[in-house]
Amino acid sequence: MPIYLNKIKVEKQNSTEEFYNATSPYGFSGPLIKLKTSFSELQLFWREVDNWYESNHVITEFVRFNLNKNYKGYSGHLLSTLNTVMGKLTTFNEIWDNFKPKVRNNYRTPAYHRADIGVTLKSRENPNKRYKSNWNFSIYNLYNRDNPYAIYFREIIADDLEKNPGAIEGNTAAFQTTLFRMIPAVTWNFEF
Repeated sequence: MPIYLNKIKVEKQNSTEEFYNATSPYGFSGPLIKLKTSFSELQLFWREVDNWYESNHVITEFVRFNLNKNYKGYSGHLLSTLNTVMGKLTTFNEIWDNFKPKVRNNYRTPAYHRADIGVTLKSRENPNKRYKSNWNFSIYNLYNRDNPYAIYFREIIADDLEKNPGAIEGNTAAFQTTLFRMIPAVTWNFEF
């Protein structure tokens, strides 16, 4: 797997240890695998990469995976960022005028992420009871993020100007649909 190793500055007294960041080259990367490589072989590969990172003081990595699903078995955290948005194309000048320079992901959906949390309270074990029960208290999307479900294009109307003061009424813009924000839930489960 081709990677660049970049030295990370660590200011620590009386330390000669060097630490590194591993970054894959621009373009699709990751391990070069055959399409029929087994999941266990991929897991073994990533374990060996982790061992190599540890022995060589690599503390962060950034990998651009390719399209043949070579991320399977990966032991790190995956963050999908390349969800392409499609929409009605207008004139070239209108698109170009609204395009922000030096922004690679102008036409990508925002990354989707959320945190869910839950606690289950189980009833005391009692052999005389005919059933067991528990209560579950949980929160979906704990930090109340507006994750995109769909992106659509439409003309900007007067009501949109409050949220987007720089927008121009009549231009075409992308809008996001969010299905669920924070959702608390309480569940009572029982077995008999």
